[in-house]
Amino acid sequence: MQYLMKCGHVSQGRDKDGRPACKICYPSEDSLTIVKIMPELCGRKSKCGYCGKIVDSEYSLAFFEYNPDEEYDGYYCGCRGWN
Repeated sequence: MQYLMKCGHVSQGRDKDGRPACKICYPSEDSLTIVKIMPELCGRKSKCGYCGKIVDSEYSLAFFEYNPDEEYDGYYCGCRGWN
């Protein structure tokens, strides 16, 4: 199960104690704080931060970042590889 973290990213793993965590922002406190209410994404779009590809927003997108005050959410489409 994934969680929206206070830093705005979806959790990508867990910390050493097994808590959901954002590995991008770790070890900030926001990277370990779960947002209790998952925002509705219906009608929102996400833009890849590298190539600009736009898709429907989904929590399952790689490195998804919810940006409620911006036109697009963020994610990574894999355009530069996965290594």
